[in-house]
Amino acid sequence: MRKIVGLLLLVSLATAVNAVQKFEGNPDEIIAVKASTTDPNIISITGGSIESVWGTEDKVALEANVETGQAIFRPATLTPFTLFVQTLAGNTYTLAVTPQQKLIGQSIVINEFGTIDQSGVERNLGIVAYKNVVKRLLRTVEQMQGVQKLRGFSLVSVNKEKPLWVETQIVHVNSWRRSDLIIDRYLITNITDKKLVMEEREFISLERMIRAISIRKHTLAPAESSVMYTVRERS
Repeated sequence: MRKIVGLLLLVSLATAVNAVQKFEGNPDEIIAVKASTTDPNIISITGGSIESVWGTEDKVALEANVETGQAIFRPATLTPFTLFVQTLAGNTYTLAVTPQQKLIGQSIVINEFGTIDQSGVERNLGIVAYKNVVKRLLRTVEQMQGVQKLRGFSLVSVNKEKPLWVETQIVHVNSWRRSDLIIDRYLITNITDKKLVMEEREFISLERMIRAISIRKHTLAPAESSVMYTVRERS
């Protein structure tokens, strides 16, 4: 039976101490890992989050944490089995799991873009991968009904006015934050008595390290508002 787990609410807690196994993420290679049969084992993605995890057989108990983008599993057998991990960036990794008794819980860390020691999100991901991640994140928040939690991110209420032009009122409503990226949501209102036409590039100075901007409506009548999202690196 094929077993699929999305990012559900974590209902069992991992132990405080876990042995760490680090791997460079390569979707074309099989990642061999050890796992405890007695303690929870954690799978996490450096600089990203997990979209889903599944196994081909009922040999494992799977859960996930919507707040951290991690997956939790515990083997139900001593027989080796395979797990598939799909990330928010769209990569799928194959884990060959060897269950072991008398082993503490394992923290399995996959460095998705293979550059742990480099700084800067855009360098870490590479141009193409970075753009794909940003597009996917923006599409996700734009499709939300109102303000909701985003897996792998913490949701922070801001409600602070940002002065930029005399023609507009710009309110920073909230942010979704994780260790490397921040997605900001703004409400822009035309406070003039004339039609206002906006372009994304005109808002690049709102914050440092902005890497992408998306405006829901580019032309505003007097007193009309529009939602805008920005994605920026976390310094």
